[in-house]
Amino acid sequence: MRYCLFVCLCLFSFLVCGQSASVSVGINLPAVALLDVEPAGSVALNFTAPAEAGNILGSSSTNNSKWINISSAVTTGLTRRVTAQISGTVPAGVRLRLATATVSGGSGARGTPVTPLFLSTTAQTIINGIGGGYTGSGSGFGFNLTYSLDIQTYNLLKSGTYTFSVLYTLADN
Repeated sequence: MRYCLFVCLCLFSFLVCGQSASVSVGINLPAVALLDVEPAGSVALNFTAPAEAGNILGSSSTNNSKWINISSAVTTGLTRRVTAQISGTVPAGVRLRLATATVSGGSGARGTPVTPLFLSTTAQTIINGIGGGYTGSGSGFGFNLTYSLDIQTYNLLKSGTYTFSVLYTLADN
């Protein structure tokens, strides 16, 4: 009986014993900071001429055809922001207003838009708190932009056609 118990214990010890090994796995996640405005092309905004003498220019049109798409991977503790600024010259007496809608699509820490603002040649934050995330690509994804014109100083207005750009930048906070 003892011999049988000894043999069983020996066999059991061989079954329980095993070996293990490990493999190191290295991962390289690059920093990513990509921004795109979709769809391509320009935005047209126009005032309407009054139909009767003594009336002011009609309300400016608005345009919400553009979307900001973002892809971002940041280092620990870092966030990013999107700024907007005018490049060129806005006609005297007119201001360009920009409203940024809440994000649509994607996943992760895609950021939060700030309240609508009037753009100038100084960079102003329009989306803040961007971490690791993405919005999706193309129209209908990301942050919808609404442009509108506002008359600031009527006596400075001069008729004509004007072209300028809005420059968007994705930068670390």
